[in-house]
Amino acid sequence: SFPTKISEYLSLGIPIITNPYNLDVIKIIEQNKIGILIDFHKLEINNDLKKYLEIKNNYPKISKECVLYCKNNLSLDVGVEKYIQVYKKAFI
Repeated sequence: SFPTKISEYLSLGIPIITNPYNLDVIKIIEQNKIGILIDFHKLEINNDLKKYLEIKNNYPKISKECVLYCKNNLSLDVGVEKYIQVYKKAFI
């Protein structure tokens, strides 16, 4: 569930399984379908297993989506551009 680990795995094309610990993680995973959210306090074995099998059966496609998400949202170039935009707003 550590953000740096999430980005590391996604950048390698590995979908993640994590708990829905904050709105950012929920949004990223649900909107991009690049992992599984499991509430570790309320395990629903049948439902969670179905989610896992869906990823396993569609792994090549989901793996590509993970890498694409990182390139479009978490790359150094994207980060630099976001910082530039923040500073431009602050000084304009």
